[in-house]
Amino acid sequence: MAHRSVHDGRDEHGATVQAEEEGAAPSGGGAEEQVAALAAAMARLPTPSAAPTGGGERGGAAAEEPPLTLPPTTSPSTTVTGSSNDGGASAVPNSTGGGSSVEDATERLQAATKWYPLHDLGLAVAAAEASGQAVDGLVLAEAHARLAQLATDELITLMYRRQLEPLAAAVAELDAESGGAVEAAVLAEARTLVAVLETELRGAEPAPAGTHPMDTLTEPAHIDAATVVGPFVMQCKGKGKEAQNGYEFWGGDDQPWRKSVDKSPVTDPAVIASETQHKEEAEADDKATAETPDHATKLRRCGVRIDFLLALTFALDLWDWYTWEVVQHLVKPATEGEGRCRFAELPGVRLYTGAATVFMSHCWGGRWGDLVAAACAGADTRRVVWIDVFAVRQWPGNGADLDFRGVLEGCAAAIVAAAPIEGTLLKEGDGDEGMNSFEAREAFLKSDEYQEVAKVLPFCRLWCVVEMAAVLNLGKPLVFACGKVEAPDRGGG
Repeated sequence: MAHRSVHDGRDEHGATVQAEEEGAAPSGGGAEEQVAALAAAMARLPTPSAAPTGGGERGGAAAEEPPLTLPPTTSPSTTVTGSSNDGGASAVPNSTGGGSSVEDATERLQAATKWYPLHDLGLAVAAAEASGQAVDGLVLAEAHARLAQLATDELITLMYRRQLEPLAAAVAELDAESGGAVEAAVLAEARTLVAVLETELRGAEPAPAGTHPMDTLTEPAHIDAATVVGPFVMQCKGKGKEAQNGYEFWGGDDQPWRKSVDKSPVTDPAVIASETQHKEEAEADDKATAETPDHATKLRRCGVRIDFLLALTFALDLWDWYTWEVVQHLVKPATEGEGRCRFAELPGVRLYTGAATVFMSHCWGGRWGDLVAAACAGADTRRVVWIDVFAVRQWPGNGADLDFRGVLEGCAAAIVAAAPIEGTLLKEGDGDEGMNSFEAREAFLKSDEYQEVAKVLPFCRLWCVVEMAAVLNLGKPLVFACGKVEAPDRGGG
């Protein structure tokens, strides 16, 4: 059985990190009997001329325009009737005590369309249609269109959460309706996802309970590596594959599109147009949940089990790869033909993902094997870790994934992978010797040696510093794992 040794595989404070995955319960809705009461509430809505201007986009008001607070569902001074004694539409008293006309009913539905969330707007439309009052047909059509938009957005949000029970219930409810409640393509995608999630529940065997030793990492016996990493081996083992369109986008630069290999500018208009389209598609995928708790939940659930992490690393012999090489020669080639998705969303990988309990902070210039050792040495065998190269879309248009604060809030702790370094920085001495001398420190900072050390020293990497600061601000444990992986037999195994 293959194994690797971990030297100095300990965290700085001797801390042990253990946590359990947290679950989320779906929320419930209202009842049909609220229709009449909500019609009364609609009478209290301000007309468009009285409402704030410049309404919010896609179901939410702008920051300066807070949504209306719904009146109580019952009111002793407000009643709703189907018709008056003379056969005409009855008046629905409003907050000022004035009468109601066709124009009033239309204006109230316009205001509801603009301000109400999905459930309440549905009740408002039902109340308007059942009240017997004439409502402008165009306004009613706009209300139905808004309902479809909100329902589609809500279904997309459920899909991003990837929780089987609430998603399956929503799909079943929509299938039972006559149709048109949501976009047909989105509903079809939701049905497909339900089938995938049902399969995943019958998927990967859980890791055996236990704790990994501190000084040795062993290839998991319960994972068939050939099956798990089969799709990646031919194209990625030995750094033999790169993405055909591995471009980068440098926002704010005069020539923002760059080649991944040498960072030179892309000048071909056809390439720029194609990559811009892909970037916009990625942004559109995340638009419904960007900068919301739902997106943080989605990202956190892109954590990977450490038994899979070990199996993948052993199977592809990634131990001595730099982390940026894992992105260049594994993550991007594997995801390019899958809609440029996140690595954790690949079908074979998804079986081994879950809500992360430990956030991994690391340098892309460091060795992948040292990161794996930091995540696994001394850990519960069932630990799930969050590693950016797997959880974040590694393609342009991934802006929504770069806000990791919500992920940190859900994790129990963060581990900083900080492999030991050698050389001038560790020299001891007095006076002009070692790093005790100001002149020696200044000379070191200007040296080529420092440029190399800075690639693997977390305190010299901006992202690592930001992550560490965020962890401390949240009051979470921050663990420094300083292990370095070496093969016991460089000839194999």
